[in-house]
Amino acid sequence: MGIAVTDIKRESISRTQPHTCMRLTQAQCDAFWRDGFLALDQITTPADLADVGTFYDRLFEERAGWKDGNYFDLVGIEDDPSKFTIPHLQNCSRYCPELTETIYWSNAYSIASQLLGGKIKHLYDIAITKLPHNAAKTPWHQDCAFLPEGSYFEKVVFWMPLQAVDESSGCMRFKPGSHRGPIVPHRSPGGDNRVNGLEAIGINDADSISCPLPAGGFTVHHHRTLHATGGNNSDVTRRVMTVGWGARRPSKTVEGNFDWLIAKDNQRLRRYRSESAIQKAKKTAAPLINRIMYSLGR
Repeated sequence: MGIAVTDIKRESISRTQPHTCMRLTQAQCDAFWRDGFLALDQITTPADLADVGTFYDRLFEERAGWKDGNYFDLVGIEDDPSKFTIPHLQNCSRYCPELTETIYWSNAYSIASQLLGGKIKHLYDIAITKLPHNAAKTPWHQDCAFLPEGSYFEKVVFWMPLQAVDESSGCMRFKPGSHRGPIVPHRSPGGDNRVNGLEAIGINDADSISCPLPAGGFTVHHHRTLHATGGNNSDVTRRVMTVGWGARRPSKTVEGNFDWLIAKDNQRLRRYRSESAIQKAKKTAAPLINRIMYSLGR
């Protein structure tokens, strides 16, 4: 199944001294590219995990990013943060730069560099909260289905729980090998275009693999890999911090405008979308910019 939870090469990690960043074994790299994901039992230290938790809780207490459209309900239609079903905060490091100085961040960068090769770029980070006894699920989807108007980046995404997770609390589930297939049709959950999330249509999850993890464990998956999480039926709030890294490729990795994104319409997107002249010019010039940046090896 390609899931190894042992044999990871760990160097001595200290809170006060520079640490040697985590590296995968060749077998683990091979498993990632075969299955489209990997699950391992540790990516940081307990002290660093506690720091990430402190930053995480502060961001949600402050409802950071709400006015920018970065704090929203992933699967509900409420625009009132106090009524969110699955509170979702993207671009966390914009509001809390300290996250970029954590051991989790540096180890994720190291592993992403190893998997993707060459120079990589931080593309986004997201914090996702599921309150106790919350049946709301994150539907099956591919991360690349959220990308508008094409992308030149191939991405890998890290998912780290701040507490232990299993199927009862909403651990990650993957469709092995789905990263080698196409971007499947998606829609807004339930067909309601007011909902921010996406769901892949017609997915048979019979061959899916669940990945329970201890606190501070992680999964890493390719941006084309189909994945989902269940509801949180436990007594503990399920907190997860993700970070996505990408390597620029010479041609587009995702083509076109997706109908399922164009159709979306809600208050959060009206805050988030600001089609300024500069942004429109960047989109028009994207192919030229990519050729220049790729030639520079960035």
